[in-house]
Amino acid sequence: ILEHVDHCGMLSVCCQRLLQLFGDVRAVVISEQLRTDFCSLPYPAVKLWAEQDELTVDSENSVAVLLTHWWLANNGSVGEGVTAAQRCDLAGLVRLSHLSNCYLHALAYIGKVGWFTPDTSQLQRFMHVRSISATNNSPVPVALNGDLPCAWFKPPHLVRQRQCTLQWNVGATELQQLQHQASTGVASLESPGVYHVGYTWHIVLRLPILPSTVVILVQ
Repeated sequence: ILEHVDHCGMLSVCCQRLLQLFGDVRAVVISEQLRTDFCSLPYPAVKLWAEQDELTVDSENSVAVLLTHWWLANNGSVGEGVTAAQRCDLAGLVRLSHLSNCYLHALAYIGKVGWFTPDTSQLQRFMHVRSISATNNSPVPVALNGDLPCAWFKPPHLVRQRQCTLQWNVGATELQQLQHQASTGVASLESPGVYHVGYTWHIVLRLPILPSTVVILVQ
């Protein structure tokens, strides 16, 4: 239906509805209900969502995270799965220039994100162009983009909630148990995870505490 709504003048209405429900990418990632709703969308709706310039993010990494959730929910286990052509299209809608180096490396070289399957030669050229830009500390020249997907070079989405505070209250009983466990060796206590910019962050309290040691666990 979404492939033909423009003929009925309804495309803008669909875009507005998608932005209303799923426009705050971080909010969707951290909400189980919103994630479930997003993962139930058909491919044309997800493609339309990914094309929107009005999305807000804490990091472009979160767009990749949410697309990964959708792909895992729909790749063969739900409905007809995601075709190779659809995966290639989604890969062309990610703003690669603004992913963190760690995420870009995971997508481009490790290949463990199953929906990210762009044309190999295009990806190689993008990485080359990006390295030139990084070396010169300058924007990527438009002339070098060639036939690469436009989204790879688009400006980042509007960033919100870039800062995040991890706060963890540990009870006296938990501390006593940790101290007791540490009497016979190394013991640790881990805080609940907090999602931020594509990662889940934890604070780890470990006994005995070595001088000048701080442990932050990132998953």
